[in-house]
Amino acid sequence: MTLSGAELARIRQHVAAVFPHEACGLILARADARRFLEARNVQDLVRAFNPEEEPPATEAYTVDPTTLLEAGALGLRGWRVAAIYHSHTNGRLELSERDRAAALRDGAPLYPGTIYLVAALGAALSGDKLRIAAWVWQAGAFRPEPLTVTDGAENVDTAEGGALA
Repeated sequence: MTLSGAELARIRQHVAAVFPHEACGLILARADARRFLEARNVQDLVRAFNPEEEPPATEAYTVDPTTLLEAGALGLRGWRVAAIYHSHTNGRLELSERDRAAALRDGAPLYPGTIYLVAALGAALSGDKLRIAAWVWQAGAFRPEPLTVTDGAENVDTAEGGALA
């Protein structure tokens, strides 16, 4: 996946703004255009109904359903979900078991071909370079997806395995 420096800056800004909660959002694409849908993380609302089993928004995310409805409406006009992003407050770039389970239904991806971006939060707030990794469902598993930056690369360093650190 290719991201611009401006797109990475937007993700970084969103991640920092909602700390200590996990950030989440969608990147939609149509032809050569992209559209960001910054979502509200409603995980604490989900947790209120099942506090024994649901983690807090500092450890998990649930995209606000109104954002998903907006994405669906835009889908009728040719937009597709190109990427789903969220942050991890523990600094890990891997998809958690919960992330993987939420992305699948009956062993198949809910959004085929969509890239899942995981941003490491600690670096974003400390003023250091944003760390972010990309994952895609291929051959029955989530696998690292290479990331490139078209401009503004001074804010990120490229690392192996689909990660920018």
